[in-house]
Amino acid sequence: MAPGGATDVLARILAEKMGPALGQPMVVENRPGAGAIIGTAALAKSAPDGYTISVILSNAVISNQFVYSKLPYNPDTEIAFVYQLVDAAVVLVADARQPYRTAKEFASYAQANPGKITYGSYSTGSYGHVAMSCLDERLKSRMTHFRARSCSRSAGGAARPVSA
Repeated sequence: MAPGGATDVLARILAEKMGPALGQPMVVENRPGAGAIIGTAALAKSAPDGYTISVILSNAVISNQFVYSKLPYNPDTEIAFVYQLVDAAVVLVADARQPYRTAKEFASYAQANPGKITYGSYSTGSYGHVAMSCLDERLKSRMTHFRARSCSRSAGGAARPVSA
């Protein structure tokens, strides 16, 4: 994941605490890109010596196998889910100047303005992308997805009307 994002911050907090406890320095090396495929491939191909671990969003590992026809690793045999570190909600946020304040108002706006909403997520196939795609399909609102360079740039999946 991208430096400065929530996953990076969590990894750095863990490294700060785990290093002294293990008597081993911990180094955080971000390998963002391709919907977490680059970093996950590096993990999967690392030496099986116990010195490489990863903090990754589980949906990236789970959904990538269905989004991409070929991965440089096998998620069933080369990745071991060890522990769930965080249970986080995915929220829909928007610029406060938009004409909606609730999910119901957003849905009404999206249906009344098909093709006029864009939303960002950190990657194609990410949880935010898939969730918004499902919402878009239900609303038949033809929203447009854009891949932001990081979650902070997309506001985690913020929706906004496109200027005409």
